[in-house]
Amino acid sequence: MLTPAGFMVEMWDETDWVVKSGRLVNESSKKNTQATLSFRFSKNLGGNPLPEMWGDIAKALVLIRYHRSNQTMSNQRQFVKAFSYIAQVAISSGITPERVNHEVLDSACMMISKHYQVSTAYNMHKAVAEVASNFDANGLAVTVFDYKYSRMRRPETSGGTSGLRLDDPKANDYISDKLIPMDVMRCIGELYLSVPKNHKYRQYVLMLSLFAILGRRFSEISLIPLQDVSQDREGFSFLYYFPRKTSKGNKVSPKERVYLPSDAVELVKDIVSEAQDVSRAPRDTAIAMRLNKGPDLNFLHDYMHKDRIYKEDLSELGLNSQLLSGNAWLKKNGLSYADHEKLNSQGKKPPHPIRYTKVEHLIDYLKKDFSASLLEPLFIDDSRKKYYLQDLMFVRFQGLSSGAYASWLSTYITHAMFSRFIGSYLSELVSQFCQHELKSKLTSHQFRHTINTLVDEGGMSDALQTEWFGRKNLADTKAYQHTTREQKILAIMDLAKEGNIGGVISKELKKVPVERQDAFLKARIKGVHDVGVGICVHSFSQNSCERHLQCSAQCRDFVWVKDDTDRVDEVKRQYAMTIVAQETALQAEKSGKGRYSSDWVKHNNKKIVTLKEELGDMGVAEFDPVQYLKGVSS
Repeated sequence: MLTPAGFMVEMWDETDWVVKSGRLVNESSKKNTQATLSFRFSKNLGGNPLPEMWGDIAKALVLIRYHRSNQTMSNQRQFVKAFSYIAQVAISSGITPERVNHEVLDSACMMISKHYQVSTAYNMHKAVAEVASNFDANGLAVTVFDYKYSRMRRPETSGGTSGLRLDDPKANDYISDKLIPMDVMRCIGELYLSVPKNHKYRQYVLMLSLFAILGRRFSEISLIPLQDVSQDREGFSFLYYFPRKTSKGNKVSPKERVYLPSDAVELVKDIVSEAQDVSRAPRDTAIAMRLNKGPDLNFLHDYMHKDRIYKEDLSELGLNSQLLSGNAWLKKNGLSYADHEKLNSQGKKPPHPIRYTKVEHLIDYLKKDFSASLLEPLFIDDSRKKYYLQDLMFVRFQGLSSGAYASWLSTYITHAMFSRFIGSYLSELVSQFCQHELKSKLTSHQFRHTINTLVDEGGMSDALQTEWFGRKNLADTKAYQHTTREQKILAIMDLAKEGNIGGVISKELKKVPVERQDAFLKARIKGVHDVGVGICVHSFSQNSCERHLQCSAQCRDFVWVKDDTDRVDEVKRQYAMTIVAQETALQAEKSGKGRYSSDWVKHNNKKIVTLKEELGDMGVAEFDPVQYLKGVSS
């Protein structure tokens, strides 16, 4: 039976499952002790429990998903919510689960589109397709769906056409609201230089600095392992991190490398070194917590023999001296007692008796905010090594409701903590330590959009961006590029006029009078598309590609930036492969066995000429293609 950790067998008949352990509770950057998964209709549909048959199917599919993949609790909830729309449409039409058809799924998706924002609806449409896939795999319906909602589109978040003319002064001024303005970046730099190293918010400043340099997801910085900056065999510097959006601890997570920008290596080394120092005391507490399987009580060692703990004892221990009075926890819970015989510092009986508590009660107080989840592994890498709280770079003492910090409890920095700092304390910090004013609001994820856009504008290829940012899907990278079509075209036009691009267009441009070059470039450059070895400037909205994406075969719309070193490896690879393919085609042509070998020889010749010219513009010396390919494969 599929029974994941945290679920109880007797939960099955319940509408609301309360999960108290396991990976559905242990989400990265969150400190949950339990989570609830409700098998109900969406609130937009009334929020009532799913009928028995539909509820049982939803529960079974959730358990299957749990065992097959690593979705978070929020993802499971969204899956159930999407499932409820299918159930709603089917029930209202008198259709049982085994009779669900394409019309039911389409109607559910249309209803979702009416009830939710585009981004949420997109994810729920994917969930509907997943439900259909599970129906197919488990034979739950008579119909085989192989379903995808025909109107499902990824939300348009990648900029797109702004509708401005290229000669409009505003064409170069557009800034997406997903990007962090430069005044914020400037303030972060000033904070790093100005905020004292012993300041209570110094850790947050160090994290902001890493976000601004590396553009990682929040949990990839907040839960980055304790380490020094490393170097690979070629001398390139990097940090290890765990690429992830979601859960932690229960699943093997391979460590990845994020390579550091060469100009920022020394700065990152300083940040890493300081982060280690700032977290040293909380890390020692985390080690003691794991040894004791509870809070670090070592600071109580000299008080364990005392029968009574008074106000002055609490002060000596670094605890709030008001714990024994007012609405403090010890007093509210009846663990603070009146000592009618105790005299004050003047040797007199006070008008109100002096209060005390017992050591065991004080220990109860120190344990009340402890969570056993802090002792569980946060990550397990591919060598099965477990990473605990003490193994993180950023560790801090746990905050209390009074505003003080608990030196007996350590924790990691959650998204809620960081958001509270940005929303409530960052502006105050800037006004105190910076010459510039913070005019813009920000989120941790905006750094990812900003750095991605900057490296895109700097010429890094889409494939390399996808790899560096730890993504799996090239299409997802597009959603993080916020340079408009107009800005990209104007940038290529400027490079062309400066003589810094190669290709047919650059040769044609040399024959055009200077006063007509702008008009020529506007007519020829209609788009900017990354094609690996260079850039395609063809407008696909006007007509399709005449060369079937064989860009380097002397296409008139193919250009490259002459000093684009990021593309060298890909150009060398394609050049070497084309040389080898040409030799094969020539052998076939000589033997008379290759029916179309002469056509391939002509095609390869065009590619070889173009790629060789491109390599020359990039300053690459001649090399042996066969030996190069052997080196790449090894």
